[in-house]
Amino acid sequence: MVTPVEKNVDCIIKPDGRKARSTVSRVKIVQAFLQLIGEGKITPRAEEVAKISGVGLRTVFRRFNEMELLYRELVPEIERTFEDMIVKPLEVNTWQDQLHESLIRKCAIYDKTMCYRVAIVYHSQHSPFLKDRLEKWLYVEEKAHKQILPFDYAENRTLYASLQAATSSDTWAQLRNMQNLSKEGAFEVMKSMKDMIVKSFIEQNPS
Repeated sequence: MVTPVEKNVDCIIKPDGRKARSTVSRVKIVQAFLQLIGEGKITPRAEEVAKISGVGLRTVFRRFNEMELLYRELVPEIERTFEDMIVKPLEVNTWQDQLHESLIRKCAIYDKTMCYRVAIVYHSQHSPFLKDRLEKWLYVEEKAHKQILPFDYAENRTLYASLQAATSSDTWAQLRNMQNLSKEGAFEVMKSMKDMIVKSFIEQNPS
């Protein structure tokens, strides 16, 4: 049976030399790391990565000593997996419907990436790269709200910030992990908060 790690390495061309072997080992380690995080292991141990990847423990330890470089390879892999869902155009017209569709899409992404997100937040304490990436993701979400909502950002910063917090992946993780809500239950809570904030937007910005 072909493992997920082996499948992701099949596409690598196999030129001769130490560099090619190093590249294959690196890809295997990254894929094993992703697999373990996806299974809920926030801080995979080198022994676990070595077992799944089939790479020697000494090589894995060497990569673990270069964690910042490893993070730089892990994050793009996660982003590529869900890129299509993020860039797909919204299929509805009114801003209210677009905001609702955006929330549906975000919650689907949140649930599939929750383990990775929790791991990234945890490791960002020691990684400038991950901290910067989290800030960029926050900016992307904020920009999406600005594009959808017809309200001036400068005059409604508190409401924009409220919407951002209410529909964030951190809130999703809290609802799912700490409050043990189902996907449907967590979505309904987020939708309720979103609807109340939208009502405040409309009340504070009469036509």
